[in-house]
Amino acid sequence: MGVMLLFATAAHPASLEKLLMPGELTRAHAENEADCDACHRSFDRVAERKLCLDCHDMIADDEQLERGFHGRDTQVSNAPCRDCHTEHRGREADILGLDPETFDHRRTGLELQGAHRRLPCRACHEEPGKWRLEAIDCRGCHSARDVHSGELGADCAACHRQDNWRLPHFDHDTTNFKLLGVHGRVPCARCHTGSAFNERDRGCIGCHAGDDTHHGALGEKCADCHNSDKWKDGQFDHDRDTKWPLKKKHRDLRCSACHRQPGATLATGCRGCHESQDVHRGRLGPKCGDCHDASGWKAAGFDHGKTRFPLKGQHQNLACEACHSGDGADTPSACIACHKSKDVHAGSLGENCAGCHSSESWDRARFDHELTSFPLLGLHALAACESCHVDARFSGTEKKCGACHQDEHQGRLGTDCGGCHNPNSWARWIFDHDARTSFSLTGAHLRTRCEACHRDALQDTGGQCIDCHRGDDLHQGRFGRDCGRCHSTERFGDVRVN
Repeated sequence: MGVMLLFATAAHPASLEKLLMPGELTRAHAENEADCDACHRSFDRVAERKLCLDCHDMIADDEQLERGFHGRDTQVSNAPCRDCHTEHRGREADILGLDPETFDHRRTGLELQGAHRRLPCRACHEEPGKWRLEAIDCRGCHSARDVHSGELGADCAACHRQDNWRLPHFDHDTTNFKLLGVHGRVPCARCHTGSAFNERDRGCIGCHAGDDTHHGALGEKCADCHNSDKWKDGQFDHDRDTKWPLKKKHRDLRCSACHRQPGATLATGCRGCHESQDVHRGRLGPKCGDCHDASGWKAAGFDHGKTRFPLKGQHQNLACEACHSGDGADTPSACIACHKSKDVHAGSLGENCAGCHSSESWDRARFDHELTSFPLLGLHALAACESCHVDARFSGTEKKCGACHQDEHQGRLGTDCGGCHNPNSWARWIFDHDARTSFSLTGAHLRTRCEACHRDALQDTGGQCIDCHRGDDLHQGRFGRDCGRCHSTERFGDVRVN
């Protein structure tokens, strides 16, 4: 028997190896059971690893490229395959020796995070017994869910998180269109319709064409006026970007108040908007700003001081139409143009009203009577004008005293009232009897009232003693008319004897 075994071994060494085989191969290697040389080299155990890798070329690639479990785990890299994968244990034996419950997935180079931790192994490793995957990137499992149809590449993690595939975390600031204002709260699909992300028009008009009330008339640079916080809140700098800075009430107006037609170009003159409010009907030209300002159309701000007629006194409080009654037409600057109806002089004093009247009060005249031939002295200066000028026609007024003062002498003393009467008081006259008559007043005559001698309106009494003392003449004219020969002016009863 031993001879026969020795003969068989010498003649057929493979047959001997088969006779010495410790057990059946697994079902995966069953086809190689008749060919030991497929996995073994006689007396060369080192060659076995190369033979395994020749057959399992994908594992060889992983090791060469240092990827996957066999390429990354230093405990298995370059180790004999049989240390983990033991054969000849029967058709149903587990040659892999993998325990899914205890396997550390980090040894593959793909650490399970987020929702991946809760998945069963078969969710990714669908084919039983085949744990190695061709690709360990996102698309290896999620290509069917790629709504972008591959147009965004294979780096799904750039947007999606492992916690929840449907909640992307893409940093839009890394693009040429940073999400500002309400853009940061808008769902991706609002702008990226159909999950198209690469070929998105980054201009405002790409999304807001339907919101463009200007219908394209202002171009596509919406951001010049609108901001990302609220589309309807315009931020156009009217002062900087136009020739028409907005001031006062203009600043509070809505754009549509002036820009009634979307995109229409407006004239920058006031009449472009206010022509219907021009009560002057164009007579004063288009420079409304010379009188009106943006505080209020009705509040005119015209500086009348720059004209030939500066406004003073009561003129400052007048409404424009009080003088400019003809829709703002040029009004003559002469007083008579407005005050003709108030001219009580009926034109007799000419048209230079300012010679007497002032703008403080029309009714209070300030005429300088000293410039006339009749200066006002004494009580005359206090008399009202109408005391002498009864008909408000001042020129030609009689200057004689008798024109105003009743002559109680009935003309007997002439017309020179000023020779006796004082302008400080009509009753305080200052007649000089010694100088102006031939009868000097002496003695008791100095204390005698005028009417004691001048009983008939101060007429000339003749200058003889007997003219006044006829009733006192006890001599009844026997001694003549010259009473002064015996009597003195001190006292008529005293007789002077020579």
